[in-house]
Amino acid sequence: MWASVYRSATPEDAANCFRVESLAWAGDANATLEEFQEWIQRNPENFLIYEHEGKFVGFAHFGHSNDDFITEEGFKDQCNADASAPCFHIRSIAIDPFFQSDDLAALIANVEPIAEELGKKSMHLRCRDQYVDFFKDQGYRYIQAMTSDEISTWHEMGIKKRWD
Repeated sequence: MWASVYRSATPEDAANCFRVESLAWAGDANATLEEFQEWIQRNPENFLIYEHEGKFVGFAHFGHSNDDFITEEGFKDQCNADASAPCFHIRSIAIDPFFQSDDLAALIANVEPIAEELGKKSMHLRCRDQYVDFFKDQGYRYIQAMTSDEISTWHEMGIKKRWD
């Protein structure tokens, strides 16, 4: 039987989050194992863990902010408001490369209801060049190019959840 599970993080998930992010995303913008451990300890509900048939497929890590726009320098720090803040920012989303892009779409589809249940006005994320069209297909609008490195450019994408 096909069984997928979506849940909050536990301390044991830090190593898998670190492993999957390291495999899925090239470059130096990845979090360290210690950062994952700290974030999960502080706010396990800010992670959505995706498992399929008992295997760790991927995760989404998100935060809350009073600002729609998150600066490049402040991306890790500005998303530390409590859950009542109006904006929802996906800090990292990664799928084990062994799995398919359909799994990424499934993970996104399961993150969006969390933002909706919390009454967020918008969701934002950053992605690399090769994922801009994917996120557009998921309903996100292109906001702006951010910074570039030796790998590609980071882009800010967003989706409006409610209108004020």
